[in-house]
Amino acid sequence: MVRAALLDFIAEFANWDNCTNAAHLQTARRLVQVAHESLGGAGGTKPLVIDPFAGGGAIPLEALRVGADAFASDLNPVAVLLNKIVLEYIPKHGARLVEEVRRGGAW
Repeated sequence: MVRAALLDFIAEFANWDNCTNAAHLQTARRLVQVAHESLGGAGGTKPLVIDPFAGGGAIPLEALRVGADAFASDLNPVAVLLNKIVLEYIPKHGARLVEEVRRGGAW
């Protein structure tokens, strides 16, 4: 019963239209936290997702989105740069970074 409900939620959450829905995000983050703590993680800590071959960074990005911490690396320097931009610079500098890119593009 619980398994079926979780699989149904995952299917709904995977739908592109629901991926930014606040209720779905909150539920996903809570489920991740409950799973982390029930598997022995200390209360108040986040699970850690490690992706040693992160490529474009989809796995670490999704981990961050659902409330986990992420560590990503890659041998390809282009992939490392993409990960730094997507996982570090955009969350840290957000709107200011977008404006700078637009200004640079217009120039």
